[in-house]
Parts: sequence; C-alpha cells; structure tokens
Amino acid sequence: MDVRFLVCADSVALDQRRNTLSLFHVIEEWAIPAFPWVVVHFAIVALFERMANEPNDLEVQVVIQLGEQELFRGPLAVRFQERLRMRAITEVGGLVLPNPGLLNVLMTLGDRQLASWSIVVNNIGQPVAQPELPLQ
Repeated sequence: MDVRFLVCADSVALDQRRNTLSLFHVIEEWAIPAFPWVVVHFAIVALFERMANEPNDLEVQVVIQLGEQELFRGPLAVRFQERLRMRAITEVGGLVLPNPGLLNVLMTLGDRQLASWSIVVNNIGQPVAQPELPLQ
C-alpha cells in the first residue's frame, strides 16, 4: 500500500456526484502571534492506493509532531471496500502548539512512514494596533 498524496488544508469538500475532491486554503505555514496557540481546526487529506493482493482493511497511525515533540497520535481506519484506491479525510481540532518550529503530519504503518506534510510555524510577535488617520 502507498499514499499517493497527503495534504493539510483549512477545509475540504467532496463532490460525490462528480467524485471530485476540493481543498481550500492548503496549509504550508502558520503565522502565530503568541504561544501556546490553539489551532481550532484543520483537515488532513490522503489518497491511499493498494495492489489487488494487499489487504482490503488496514489501520494506519496519524502522528503530529512539532520538532521532536509528539502532539498527537491516533488510529485511522483505511477501508478500501474492494477498491484499489480510497480517500481519507481526517479533521483535527483543538491542537495546542506550545512553540514555533516545524510541524510534521505523518501517516505510518507499523515502523514504516507512508507519507508526511510539513507546516512551518512562525512566531510573528504580539499584534500591534495601528490608529487610523482621519479623512481629510
């Protein structure tokens, strides 16, 4: 089994009538003003592909790491339903980022890493209020 792609995005839409997938606001980088920071919501999307002689049902792990620190680990059931390809859409909510760094989202099967997506987490400092100039 292989993962053809793994992507993180703000939101995802699946058009079942046309069997198409749309990703909105693909996440490559987060600009965070202060830490710790709670990421309210994001989606992890993967396309799995298997050979006909490989198992129909598997359980992979979704692992989220910030640097060397593991922030999340959980199972993801991969059910091909007799097909050779399947999409998995996983929603993550309430992820606490303790500091800036490189966030890695991984799909693993046993000791094997199947795919990864990296997000740069930047500290942009506290927000600054800018007074508006009066109209003249």
